[in-house]
Amino acid sequence: MAQYLVRTNKDEKKTHILRVGTPTEVAGILYTDFNLRLGNRDISSEDIVNPLSNKSVARVELYQHGNVVAVRSKRKELSAYTQNGEYKEGGIVIPYRRISKDVLLSRPEYKSLEEMGLTHAYFLGDRSALSQVFCFAKDSDISGVIHSREPDDTSALKGLSLVLAQRIEDQEFIFEFMKK
Repeated sequence: MAQYLVRTNKDEKKTHILRVGTPTEVAGILYTDFNLRLGNRDISSEDIVNPLSNKSVARVELYQHGNVVAVRSKRKELSAYTQNGEYKEGGIVIPYRRISKDVLLSRPEYKSLEEMGLTHAYFLGDRSALSQVFCFAKDSDISGVIHSREPDDTSALKGLSLVLAQRIEDQEFIFEFMKK
């Protein structure tokens, strides 16, 4: 089991994908925080860059092929959150449970997450490379903690679509033109 942290930073306008451990390592960077403002450039896809090699390891696509957000690597879809609210890994629909903040905070083991800005969580079954994804928001920053079954960066990339889904859906009005 491995943990990854996804953090956006509104001041830097970047999204960092971090491998949690000792020491924490950067697995990838996106040069956007996906918090769009009127007048900003249109984002339909953005590369995830390996900071050591400065090469693209994957790409995040917004509102393409019936997906709200998808992560692709080498022209292959790793994961996607569809416009119908389905989560897919490798093109296969994976069942999940999306649990709201209120339900999570009613359980004592999740109470400490309230001050961190918990918004919701996804719990995925055995068919997924992920076990759970916790999503947080404070001001214009979002973050997510991805619990993967395998200690590989591909799992973190799969969880990225779930972490970003709410941010993109909340700004759906910006992307209306992209759906057509």
